[in-house]
Amino acid sequence: MEDTVMMLCKTESGALIKIRIDMLSNRPANSYLSLQGTKGCYEGTRGLGDVEKVWLADYHQQGKWQPLADFEEEFLPESWKNPPEEAVKAGDVTEEYFEMRGFVDSIINDTKSPIDVYDAMDFTVPGLVSEESIANGGKPVEVPDFRDID
Repeated sequence: MEDTVMMLCKTESGALIKIRIDMLSNRPANSYLSLQGTKGCYEGTRGLGDVEKVWLADYHQQGKWQPLADFEEEFLPESWKNPPEEAVKAGDVTEEYFEMRGFVDSIINDTKSPIDVYDAMDFTVPGLVSEESIANGGKPVEVPDFRDID
């Protein structure tokens, strides 16, 4: 297995997504995320002392970053501002907590899960079929949409 793997995905709308994953390098763990679009960008922290930052066309001058924390009051959901005591005690006030809580609540209350099986496949299958691309010298492969399968 490679230390680092890069996956390039072209969406149906023509957008390009680049995903790099490195699970084997001998270094401290660091989850870095970056999202780039025509009307905004997000840059996650890259190291000690760094802050998450954004540029949004509707809010900023060209070329000026702003700390993401500046937008918490306006955009952060109430459940994140005041997380349940169980999440705080567990030290897990993260997206994973809220995803699992939504899933468990949907089972208990017999309601629709916030992430259904098709969403889960959309998140998972591109990485799985990338193995086929790697095995074939990096040739592009189609990512199946399981909604279209009878």
